[in-house]
Amino acid sequence: MKVRNVLLCIVGSALTLLLADPSANATLSTFSGSDPGTGPTNFPNSAAAEAAFLSAAGALGSVSKIDFESIVAHDYGLPWTITPGVTVTRANGIGNPYVYNTPFPISGYGWNTTPGGSKWFYSNGSSLTLNFGTPVSAFGCYFTGATFSGEAVQFNDGSDQSIAIPNTGTGIQFVGFTDQGKLISSVTLDFLLFDSWGVKGIDDISYVTVPEPTTWALLATALAMFGVTRCRVWMK
Repeated sequence: MKVRNVLLCIVGSALTLLLADPSANATLSTFSGSDPGTGPTNFPNSAAAEAAFLSAAGALGSVSKIDFESIVAHDYGLPWTITPGVTVTRANGIGNPYVYNTPFPISGYGWNTTPGGSKWFYSNGSSLTLNFGTPVSAFGCYFTGATFSGEAVQFNDGSDQSIAIPNTGTGIQFVGFTDQGKLISSVTLDFLLFDSWGVKGIDDISYVTVPEPTTWALLATALAMFGVTRCRVWMK
């Protein structure tokens, strides 16, 4: 009896420590790649960054992707629900987002990045916030036409975080992050207000929603509570 009680005490205490702060061992990892001056069919550095991000994000859960291919191309007022559970609002700036199905009229300032696709999301120089109905622990997307430094992907995971969007002129870049154990309800694409000819294209938005508590987690909680209770009894 004493051996069993000791084991329950140890297991219960360990699980209690683990469950008390599930994000204690969480780490923020960032992914960034850029291809200055390149076009829509040649962006190896950006594609490699996306591949690394998708591999890391896939370890956290199922990856969802918004590629805009099923969305009608036209001007969208804000707030705009891109897909169920994901809404876009304006952080600052003017103008509505626009979904194009051709490259931007001025060469190099925005285009599709989906293989075999044609549609992409145009920012119009405004800073936009993507709001998630179910919090996320990973986020990444492509940008095209970043001609200014100082623009960034921003979010709060308990602390304010900012990942710079590389300045590639009329090129392409991928920026993403994984943040295991964190609950991130929104991500802001912070573009400079005067950057009307800066970041234009946003495409292939990938994210991982934080899963609901599993049966295993509920069982672990019950075992932890039971173990701690037995530990207290045994210690008396």
